Amino acid sequence: MSQFLRHADATPFASSLIEGLRDFGYSLETSLADIVDNSITARAQRVDILANTTGEHPWIAVVDDGIGMSEHALVDAMRPGSRNPKEERLEDDLGRFGLGLKSASFAQARMLSVYSRFENESVCATWDLDEVAKSNAWRISLQDAFTHPAIEGMNGASVTAVIWRKLDRLDGGYQNSAADRARTINAALSQAEQHLRLVFHRFMEGKRPRLKLFLNGRLLAPIDPFSESNPATQFDQPDDLPLSKGLVGIRCVTLPHHKKMSKIAWDETGGPDGHLKSQGLYIYRADRCCQTKANQSHFSRDLNPLGYAKTTPLGKSSGAVQLEI
Repeated sequence: MSQFLRHADATPFASSLIEGLRDFGYSLETSLADIVDNSITARAQRVDILANTTGEHPWIAVVDDGIGMSEHALVDAMRPGSRNPKEERLEDDLGRFGLGLKSASFAQARMLSVYSRFENESVCATWDLDEVAKSNAWRISLQDAFTHPAIEGMNGASVTAVIWRKLDRLDGGYQNSAADRARTINAALSQAEQHLRLVFHRFMEGKRPRLKLFLNGRLLAPIDPFSESNPATQFDQPDDLPLSKGLVGIRCVTLPHHKKMSKIAWDETGGPDGHLKSQGLYIYRADRCCQTKANQSHFSRDLNPLGYAKTTPLGKSSGAVQLEI
């Protein structure tokens, strides 16, 4: 037997591994939130979620006015594992593994196109999983001249559009019934709307919000789970939990009695599950709510239904907080 170290190529088969990227547990709402994360990191001030659910070939797009990408940057962004999670990142960078765009998109669709305009030059890159299955190659297609209804009228100097087609995970199996398919996709979009209004509420609040989020042209209003603007809301003193990489800020909040809130505000704050089930721990990273009560089945429900706690990893401490999302 040779005593010399030998090597063998263990490059993953593209057709197998890329299908595995579809099964990371994303729902439509969490997939859309991951795409909006990227828009925020790109300094977008307006994000439009557009959907055509009634056509023969339904599609969903997320379009933003962020800084855009060059062809080189776009190709890099389309590469699975494009960023090392150990790399130093800006404190307001919501990404970590370089998989979000791809895995979030593949969880909903077999065809992902990203169009970007940067310094008056545009390019579109596309993953088509059906083509990958045929070629078994880690290869995307590039188009300089790309048209799609999602980018019509987008005339800014920089525009990025993430477009999902072949929505096989969203059509409910109704490939031959346009009405049933549209109803299924619209129901998922309605649920996603509630989620997005909650997780990005800090970006959407105030007279001059950092982010305006639209769904098919309709401006979405934020949902603050703590009703912080209500004078009857009770706040405990904030506390800091020191971790190895920084601090986590913790604060407990008690919501007002329902008679001190409008019915709309009360219902929206409680969400579809009601106030008893929406109590618990809300974790924020860079002002993005990344964990809510829905992730905490281990919490007792025999609590004050108006009691909430929020935590905010500060600075580099976010890497020391491990979440199951």
